[in-house]
Amino acid sequence: MVASGKTHTSAVDIAAHLIRLAAIEEEPDLLSPMRLQKLLYYVQGWALAELDQPAFADSIEAWRHGPVVPEVYSRFKEFGKSVSPIDAVEDPNLSEFERELVDQVWDAYKRCSATALSEMTHRELPWIEAREGLMDNDHSKREIRTESIRSFFAQKIDRINETLVGRIDDVIGRASENCREFCGMLEL
Repeated sequence: MVASGKTHTSAVDIAAHLIRLAAIEEEPDLLSPMRLQKLLYYVQGWALAELDQPAFADSIEAWRHGPVVPEVYSRFKEFGKSVSPIDAVEDPNLSEFERELVDQVWDAYKRCSATALSEMTHRELPWIEAREGLMDNDHSKREIRTESIRSFFAQKIDRINETLVGRIDDVIGRASENCREFCGMLEL
């Protein structure tokens, strides 16, 4: 990734790395094309929010089962229910930094099934906004706006930070009480 907010990394390269990560799990859950698509959405979301730049340049569309990167769908749709490392591009051209980002997203979401990930995205504002006015089963090629994704994930980071600050304040407050209590005992 580059600092300018642009990237030359393709979603297919990110997908290939996710496929490899799934393959090395001891008991990998099926990495279906649908699950792969949702993981790509989460990689993009966290990259936009944390780094203020996209993980990949490809657009994400609001399909009826959740976010989809059409380029990746076209590349892997023929493999049906699961995608194996053999089906992926040889060695994805990712920097160490990009690999770390994808690894972190994989670790965070790898226990989620395709259905669970799809349902999660259906409750999130970027997909909801892009699907506005459509019925649940309507086909759509509407793009999920990058700014919508960035904003949604940035708000998640803000909520996480607020929670952490609240917990830190609580811990410090308890430590202060313990200190006062202990100091009070010493003065007796």
